[in-house]
Amino acid sequence: MIPSAVYASNECRDLKTTVDMNDCISAQIQRAEKELAKYFNASKNQLASEPKVVAELDKSQKAWHIYKDLHCGAIYQYWIEGSVRNAKAGNCLLKLTRRRSHDLWEAYL
Repeated sequence: MIPSAVYASNECRDLKTTVDMNDCISAQIQRAEKELAKYFNASKNQLASEPKVVAELDKSQKAWHIYKDLHCGAIYQYWIEGSVRNAKAGNCLLKLTRRRSHDLWEAYL
């Protein structure tokens, strides 16, 4: 049994196999990454008249990607012995990606 906190959303909650759950979370991550790209590009467009701010935003996005990969990678390593490792890491990626989209919206749009 995997606790419900592991699931990325209700969409993945009732899936019966680890493979199905991982596929579901992966699809959600892909959608969240597309949404993040939309907010990142909209933010850059909003800031087009301020090249210094755009340069800092680009730097922050690169740093955020490094953080996201390292943080979620650490979660994966922590759970490496269990079949839940992909769900835990995937949920981390999904939450951080959604949070970054919200942060961009809140700051610039």
